[in-house]
Amino acid sequence: MRIDNLLPGARERLVTIRTDALLIDAARMLKGPKLNLVVVCDEADKLAGIITKTDIIDRISGCLGHSCTMAAIQVMTREVITCYPDDWLNEIWSTIKQHGLKNIPS
Repeated sequence: MRIDNLLPGARERLVTIRTDALLIDAARMLKGPKLNLVVVCDEADKLAGIITKTDIIDRISGCLGHSCTMAAIQVMTREVITCYPDDWLNEIWSTIKQHGLKNIPS
């Protein structure tokens, strides 16, 4: 099976924020069990990075000080492994396992 077969469902769960959005905004989007990452986009709507639930927990534990109001760009992972619609699902699973990931944006 190719990734393009999974895209309709994946797009329903896709959430994005801008690089200048607040970390607390990303945390609100990730609230609940269905979403595990937020795609961070630059001014040209291109992928700039991702923020995961783990990133949120690491930064907002207790939400003391200015952690909640820091910009997404300060927390996001910039080196993102992605997949493409014509990639094969079994190859992507191998990549996920190899890197210890939970999600890969497409």
